[in-house]
Amino acid sequence: PEAIPASEIAADTNAGRAVAYLSKILGGLGCEDFSITVQLLENSVILNLEGEGLGVVIGRRGETLDALQYLTSLSCNNGGGYYRVNINIGNYRERREATLRSLAKRMSAQAIRTGRSRSLEPMNPYERRIIHTTVQGIEGVTSSSSGEGNNRYVVIRPEGGAHGRDDYRRGGRGDRRSRPRNSAPAPAVDPN
Repeated sequence: PEAIPASEIAADTNAGRAVAYLSKILGGLGCEDFSITVQLLENSVILNLEGEGLGVVIGRRGETLDALQYLTSLSCNNGGGYYRVNINIGNYRERREATLRSLAKRMSAQAIRTGRSRSLEPMNPYERRIIHTTVQGIEGVTSSSSGEGNNRYVVIRPEGGAHGRDDYRRGGRGDRRSRPRNSAPAPAVDPN
C-alpha cells in the first residue's frame, strides 16, 4: 500500500488515533523535527517515522520502539476490536530482520560444524519467529524456544546430534568443568 502523509488521515479513525497518540509521545520525548507517513491495511496500519534524533525512540535492540508500538496499539484499540499498529523508523525493522537472519545462519553453521547447541540472547516473539523461520530453511539444524516471559530465547541444535550445552546466551557456562555441589574443596597440602 502507498504511504500517505499523516495529515491526510481522519482523526476519528483508528489510524488517526494512533497518529495522534504517537505524535504526542514523540513530542514528550523531545523529538521535534519528524514526519509520519501512514500505510493503511485491512485492520492494521504501518506508521513510518522519518527525522533527526529518532534513535532514542528505537532504543536498545528496538525495545523502546516495541514498547511504543504496543502502547500506541492500546491507545487506538480502547473501543473494542483489534487494530494492529506497526511502527517503523528509517527502515529499522528491515535492517533488524536482516541482522537476525544473518545471526541465525551463522549460529546454525556453528551448530553443524561443532555438533553442539547454540543458545541466543533473549528476544521478543517477533524476533524469535524470524530466527525459527530462517533455521527451518537450513538443512542439518532445528530450533526451539526456551525460558519464560522476557527471558525466552532460541536454541539452535544440530539435527540428530548430541544436545551439548554450548550456551552462547550465558557466556559459555556449559563448557565449564565444575565439581559436584556437595563436595568439599580439596584439603590444603602442607609443603613441609
